[in-house]
Amino acid sequence: FGNAEAIKHAVAENMGLSCLSRYAVTDMLASKHLVVLNTPLPQLSRRFYLVYHKKKFLSAGLERFIHYCKSIGTGE
Repeated sequence: FGNAEAIKHAVAENMGLSCLSRYAVTDMLASKHLVVLNTPLPQLSRRFYLVYHKKKFLSAGLERFIHYCKSIGTGE
């Protein structure tokens, strides 16, 4: 298991609660092993990194995709 998998399985075994992305718990929400606790938490955000091998050939399509990803992050 990855970290999110281990955490959600621990929560499903009644070992506590956690704050995970909805994407990470979709399967256990659908199967009713977990439920969402609606709380007045502030909007949370995460930082993502776009990474690739330093010698990777960047095709025109890949460069457009990188530009698109960067524009999402900056709101342009």
